[in-house]
Amino acid sequence: MSVAIITGATSGIGKAFAWRFARAGHDVVLVARHEDSLAVLAQEIEQYTEVNAQILPADLSLEQGIRTVCERIDDMTNPCAVLVHAAGFALGTEFTTNIEAREQDGLRVMVEATMRLNYHAAQSMQKRGAGAIINLSSMAARMDAGTYSAHKAWVLSFSLALADELRADNIRVLAVTPGPVKTAFFDYAGNSANAMPAFFWVSADQIVDAALHALAQGKAQVTPGILQSITMAAMKIVPSVVVRTISRGGAIPHL
Repeated sequence: MSVAIITGATSGIGKAFAWRFARAGHDVVLVARHEDSLAVLAQEIEQYTEVNAQILPADLSLEQGIRTVCERIDDMTNPCAVLVHAAGFALGTEFTTNIEAREQDGLRVMVEATMRLNYHAAQSMQKRGAGAIINLSSMAARMDAGTYSAHKAWVLSFSLALADELRADNIRVLAVTPGPVKTAFFDYAGNSANAMPAFFWVSADQIVDAALHALAQGKAQVTPGILQSITMAAMKIVPSVVVRTISRGGAIPHL
């Protein structure tokens, strides 16, 4: 049975992906920082589906955490067919007012872990001749939401390049660029849900629906939601000074 490895699996988008793959009959490897939360989720998944749910406690802001997940991806006895890197990191403040160590943690989770997990997944999938990688970027990749935007822009650019590189190997790579999602992430970032209009929000399940549909169509990027997709396309063509001006006005919170 194929295995889906999901980071950030105990909440939000990662949790929605975990349930979706489990209900589709995939064994899952659940990755997150807190072992207790992972154990509860694994028990629930095994209770309501017929798959195996392995827990893999790992803090991706630490070298050991990244190495732990890479080693699991490398394990060819029960190989990774799908990698979903949904682990996030909320910074929530301007770069110069933040703690340097926290900026380093965010960089490791959102950039270094993305690169290294994708590298190991690509190597494993090339040996098997198939696979899929889903990386969570953000609409913030086109915005000016502090360091978070810079990290998510890297994830988007990297994923698009990797999608082209691996297409001939029958490995699909998808960058998901959601707008605000109804999860606890904004609470962690210190931003009120009222920072964005209600009609602009989507659910984690809507993100998963859009991602899996795009993956099946062979797309390399998807922005869930019609309005969000139009906005994302518009930000790509309007002068960057316009987005920066809006950001300075406070319409786009630091994430």
